[in-house]
Amino acid sequence: MTRTNLVAGAVALAVAGAVYAGWGRTSEPGPEEQLRRHVVELARAAEARKPGEMLERVSARFTAPEVGDRDALRGFLAAQLLRGEWVRAWPMDIQAELREGGRAHQHVRMVLGRSTASRVEDLGKDASLAAWRLELDWVREEDGEWRVASARWEPIPPAELLTP
Repeated sequence: MTRTNLVAGAVALAVAGAVYAGWGRTSEPGPEEQLRRHVVELARAAEARKPGEMLERVSARFTAPEVGDRDALRGFLAAQLLRGEWVRAWPMDIQAELREGGRAHQHVRMVLGRSTASRVEDLGKDASLAAWRLELDWVREEDGEWRVASARWEPIPPAELLTP
């Protein structure tokens, strides 16, 4: 074995060790990224038709002009999600603005698709698709988790989904 081969082997081992040591390790996401991920989690829970999972991200002090408090939101979500066999939610253009005191405001455009069809072939027969503008106020609670403290939403025309 030549000296060049030994040096090359040592360099290869050092690189492999560095890659292995850093594998799977990522820095903790910042608050904006955490909030973006929470919106995606909420959309996936909606698709799974699990309002209870959605409520895990909702503060006990939640209020919304459209429905009222957290208990009213539970009923609203159940009525919206459990009406169909098929539910899909697509969050778009998620923007978060951090505020003082562990608070944040978020703008989201969301497309919600729903159908009573139980087979893919029947989706077009009884399906609805709606677009919404969501305004979410988040608060970091004592346990360190971000939860929705208040929300407002309004329908938006489909054309608005095509504009930035």
